Amino acid sequence: MDIIVTDAATGFVDPLMMNWDTHTPTGRSYTISYPLRESVYYNCSRWFWDVAGVWALREEEQCTPDTRRMVRAYIPASYENGAAAAVLFAGDDDVGSGCVGCTPADDRPSMGRPAAGQPGFWLNSVMLDRLIAAGRMPPNTVHITTNNANGRDIEMNTVSGLYSEFLQHEVLKRVRSHPEVIADYPLLRFTSDPKGRVLMGCSAGGDQAIIQALMRPDVVGVGVAFSATVTWTSTALASNGSFPLGAADLWAGEGLIATGPKRDVRLFHSCAQHDLGTWTAPYDAPGTGMPSPGFGCVSGYPTNLCDREGENGAIKDGNRPGRNFGYVGVGDTCNPYADWADANNQTASALHSRGYDHRYLWVRNACHCDPRQYDQSLPTVLTWAFEEAW
Repeated sequence: MDIIVTDAATGFVDPLMMNWDTHTPTGRSYTISYPLRESVYYNCSRWFWDVAGVWALREEEQCTPDTRRMVRAYIPASYENGAAAAVLFAGDDDVGSGCVGCTPADDRPSMGRPAAGQPGFWLNSVMLDRLIAAGRMPPNTVHITTNNANGRDIEMNTVSGLYSEFLQHEVLKRVRSHPEVIADYPLLRFTSDPKGRVLMGCSAGGDQAIIQALMRPDVVGVGVAFSATVTWTSTALASNGSFPLGAADLWAGEGLIATGPKRDVRLFHSCAQHDLGTWTAPYDAPGTGMPSPGFGCVSGYPTNLCDREGENGAIKDGNRPGRNFGYVGVGDTCNPYADWADANNQTASALHSRGYDHRYLWVRNACHCDPRQYDQSLPTVLTWAFEEAW
């Protein structure tokens, strides 16, 4: 295991990240949109299984069969028509949701840099251009993102191999068959080598990157996870029947990393010193008098926020440890699997014990999905991720 420690407070920026938001990608971008009713995998019929044994759907996860899936693809100018392209997948790409660089496919970022979020479509497209030009990424690499049309928890936090099925048999097919893509690249095809298929995300998108590499190594051979949500976040997912602690079952409970089959995959994940659930994280909760002072510190938890009888006992907040969106089962007592820093440390230890090809980034003076970690590490991480894709 390679352990990398950086400090967000230093202000260091990798030269390849300089002025990324003013760089115009030189390749071609495509947006493919279709209603969920046309999907085999996520068609708004896969609802939560709540702890009372009743099918339910959390309000913010509601969809209809007419809700539209959006797939975005970037094909760099270096792509040779007919070559088997490596793929950088990224889920969790909801335009306007705060992700770094998430904009419409042909519009540069225009609203300033959010305090936190996953690397977005524009940023990743710029990275492809620059890394390919520097000889650090295969020239035949395509970037593909999807939004969370069927609900973020269902798509990003469910512990199963379904998301890989979705990428393999629906997303890639939609990109290949899109009329504009066919017109420009009639011979477009994708590599079948899992080492040339990288899934990247931050937060919930990060834990899904790890889950898919471990559960479907035949589809995803490399997982890249920033501030990975390898924690217990919901009692109401269909996969809770087999994995009651959700992604925390990777290192606790079922211990999937320790007890499951050893996979021929490569994994990267990061965590911030003041990530979600840490007792050092700034927090801005009603009535606490604890405003969040840090760049990127969008949430965190005072030490006594789990105490139902204390001064903060009446505070209702969906992100506080133990609250977990109000579902009974995780409840209003402190959730021992909701510290992102501890969970990522435990995940790193478990991966190391099994001998995985694994890198772990610890970012001092940073918070959840802090974009400063991309400034410092994204080019190096992507170079590493595609090392075996040439």
